[in-house]
Amino acid sequence: MEEMSALVYKQSQLLQEGSGTMQGNYQYENARCQLLNWYAFDEEEVIAEGKIASTDPRVRVHHMPLGRDCWKVWVEAISVPNVNVYRATDEV
Repeated sequence: MEEMSALVYKQSQLLQEGSGTMQGNYQYENARCQLLNWYAFDEEEVIAEGKIASTDPRVRVHHMPLGRDCWKVWVEAISVPNVNVYRATDEV
């Protein structure tokens, strides 16, 4: 299983409501989600599917805090490989 910081999410049960600013939206944690291609502005291209691990902006991914409006997700299936991530690190 691969860990990836949130790109842009699309969740089938809930419409995009934002991640909250200073606190996590814990109602979303463990929910299934689809990750969209961050750089495809004309269409919603699903590039991966997974589960939301955390919506807390203080959570760290690869030693970097996520920050506002970013979510930590567990990627379970990749449908489009080699796509640039929203916020790259040395590990990703």
